[in-house]
Amino acid sequence: MFDPKVGLNRETIAADMERDGFAVIEFPDAQLDRLADDIRQSLRPDWASWKAGAAVDMRFSEAWKINESVRQIATNPVIIDLLSELYGRRAFPFQTLNFPVGTQQHVHADLVHFCARPPRFMCGVWVALEDVREEAGPLMYYAGSHKWPTLLPGDVGAPAASPGMPYEHYHLLEKAWEAEIEAHDVKPSYFLPKRGQALIWDANLLHGGAPQTDRSLTRHSQVTHYFFEGCSYFTPLTGASRQPIAIEPLMRRKRWLSYWSEWRSGRRKIKTS
Repeated sequence: MFDPKVGLNRETIAADMERDGFAVIEFPDAQLDRLADDIRQSLRPDWASWKAGAAVDMRFSEAWKINESVRQIATNPVIIDLLSELYGRRAFPFQTLNFPVGTQQHVHADLVHFCARPPRFMCGVWVALEDVREEAGPLMYYAGSHKWPTLLPGDVGAPAASPGMPYEHYHLLEKAWEAEIEAHDVKPSYFLPKRGQALIWDANLLHGGAPQTDRSLTRHSQVTHYFFEGCSYFTPLTGASRQPIAIEPLMRRKRWLSYWSEWRSGRRKIKTS
């Protein structure tokens, strides 16, 4: 559990990020247990189909729009200040993904999904909302792979995909990542955290989801993706420009809604000069 009196060792985190492409921290929110319990109780996937072995999408995308605990984790001010210091530009969260079970996702680098100009101004923060066991399909990653060549679709001979089928050439990237792993002759590491531990990773770090060997287990977790101010943003799979919208903290949103309500009712005037 995060101890605010101890805080985060930013020099150690920076060194870990530079050397390994990731850093493990205690998530800096004393309310994490409460937030985790609320998320687990509020976001209810199709457990019956999952336990029956069906191939169902169990993730919740952009749950911050319907669950304030998800929003609170995504907009944690200590995390935003930390990322801003590490990257030298102000960070802002733009996407959340919540997982009740392991993703079992093929190894990949986030750069092909979310990219910035200048490059590499994107990162992810993965937070364990419960203790994670090896049989639950933990997060896997290749330490140091963030220093390997950046592989975008054009680098592997993949044409731009159509907006409606962004993954139509994705197999070419998967083969390229597999070739890089074989060339470097490295083995994956597995993240088996306790609840409240988090992992920050570089946009070019190869990572994925290990196989889930016990479907009776859960792996509740939240991923928040962050961009940094002063960049342009695009999706390399399709070549389309992105216009990310920053996820705002709850109190700022409440103030805005209150202001809007007062203006609608005529109780507040909008200044025009």
